[in-house]
Amino acid sequence: MTRKTQRYSKEFWTEAVKTVLEQGLSISQGASRLSVPEGTLGPWITAARKGLIMPPESRSVAELESEVLACLTRWHYTLLTIILMSKTTG
Repeated sequence: MTRKTQRYSKEFWTEAVKTVLEQGLSISQGASRLSVPEGTLGPWITAARKGLIMPPESRSVAELESEVLACLTRWHYTLLTIILMSKTTG
Protein backbone atom coordinates (compact mmCIF):
# COMPACT_ATOMS: atom_id res chain seq x y z
CA MET A 1 0.00 0.00 0.00
CA THR A 2 1.44 3.39 -0.97
CA ARG A 3 0.92 6.60 0.95
CA LYS A 4 0.05 9.75 -0.90
CA THR A 5 2.06 12.70 0.40
CA GLN A 6 0.24 16.02 0.34
CA ARG A 7 2.42 19.05 -0.38
CA TYR A 8 1.27 22.46 0.76
CA SER A 9 2.28 25.74 -0.82
CA LYS A 10 4.14 28.40 1.13
CA GLU A 11 1.06 30.61 0.88
CA PHE A 12 -1.15 27.91 2.39
CA TRP A 13 1.35 27.24 5.18
CA THR A 14 1.60 30.96 5.96
CA GLU A 15 -2.16 31.44 6.08
CA ALA A 16 -2.68 28.28 8.13
CA VAL A 17 -0.20 29.37 10.80
CA LYS A 18 -1.56 32.91 10.78
CA THR A 19 -5.16 31.70 11.13
CA VAL A 20 -4.42 29.38 14.04
CA LEU A 21 -2.30 31.89 15.94
CA GLU A 22 -4.49 34.93 15.36
CA GLN A 23 -7.70 33.09 16.27
CA GLY A 24 -6.14 31.36 19.26
CA LEU A 25 -7.07 27.91 17.99
CA SER A 26 -5.60 24.68 19.27
CA ILE A 27 -3.72 22.53 16.80
CA SER A 28 -6.65 20.13 16.79
CA GLN A 29 -9.18 22.90 16.10
CA GLY A 30 -6.98 24.42 13.40
CA ALA A 31 -6.41 21.07 11.73
CA SER A 32 -10.11 20.37 11.68
CA ARG A 33 -11.03 23.82 10.38
CA LEU A 34 -8.33 23.79 7.68
CA SER A 35 -8.74 20.10 6.75
CA VAL A 36 -5.09 19.41 7.47
CA PRO A 37 -3.81 16.46 9.51
CA GLU A 38 -2.82 17.40 13.06
CA GLY A 39 0.55 15.73 12.43
CA THR A 40 1.18 18.21 9.61
CA LEU A 41 -0.15 21.36 11.24
CA GLY A 42 1.32 20.63 14.68
CA PRO A 43 5.01 21.12 13.81
CA TRP A 44 4.23 24.32 11.87
CA ILE A 45 2.42 25.85 14.85
CA THR A 46 4.93 24.60 17.42
CA ALA A 47 7.84 26.07 15.46
CA ALA A 48 6.01 29.38 14.96
CA ARG A 49 5.13 29.62 18.67
CA LYS A 50 8.78 29.00 19.60
CA GLY A 51 9.85 31.73 17.18
CA LEU A 52 11.87 29.27 15.13
CA ILE A 53 10.04 30.20 11.98
CA MET A 54 8.19 33.29 11.03
CA PRO A 55 7.09 33.93 7.50
CA PRO A 56 8.24 37.35 6.28
CA GLU A 57 4.63 38.14 5.37
CA SER A 58 3.73 38.11 9.07
CA ARG A 59 6.30 40.75 10.01
CA SER A 60 5.82 44.46 9.58
CA VAL A 61 7.94 46.58 7.27
CA ALA A 62 9.32 48.43 10.29
CA GLU A 63 10.47 45.13 11.86
CA LEU A 64 12.17 44.05 8.64
CA GLU A 65 13.82 47.45 8.18
CA SER A 66 15.08 47.32 11.76
CA GLU A 67 16.57 43.87 11.19
CA VAL A 68 18.30 45.00 7.99
CA LEU A 69 19.71 48.06 9.76
CA ALA A 70 21.04 45.92 12.61
CA CYS A 71 22.72 43.56 10.12
CA LEU A 72 24.29 46.45 8.22
CA THR A 73 25.53 48.01 11.46
CA ARG A 74 27.19 44.74 12.54
CA TRP A 75 28.74 44.33 9.09
CA HIS A 76 30.04 47.91 9.10
CA TYR A 77 31.52 47.50 12.58
CA THR A 78 33.24 44.25 11.55
CA LEU A 79 34.64 45.85 8.40
CA LEU A 80 36.00 48.84 10.33
CA THR A 81 37.59 46.53 12.89
CA ILE A 82 39.33 44.56 10.14
CA ILE A 83 40.61 47.74 8.50
CA LEU A 84 41.90 49.17 11.79
CA MET A 85 43.56 45.91 12.75
CA SER A 86 45.28 45.62 9.39
CA LYS A 87 46.66 49.16 9.74
CA THR A 88 48.05 48.53 13.21
CA THR A 89 49.69 45.23 12.28
CA GLY A 90 50.90 46.24 8.84
